[in-house]
Amino acid sequence: MRDISSGGALISHKLEVEKHHLLNISAELPESGSIKLQRGEVKNLRKNPKSGFSPYVTGVKWLDILPESEASISSFITLRSREKRGAPR
Repeated sequence: MRDISSGGALISHKLEVEKHHLLNISAELPESGSIKLQRGEVKNLRKNPKSGFSPYVTGVKWLDILPESEASISSFITLRSREKRGAPR
């Protein structure tokens, strides 16, 4: 996962997907919980020629975000914001 927000995520991956395709995404967010089978819609996609391991980059918009996913994402964003400002965890 390259970026995440309460509205969606930017992910790198191996297999090509199509615009408007629906995905179920699971991810562990360091020190913030996890996202489990959160449904999202592919909004944009591009090929990343610099990466042989994950050659695709896709923007996903969350659909009907689960309360657990929203809480984990919010916690993760807060934690990262504090780190950028140099505040203790």
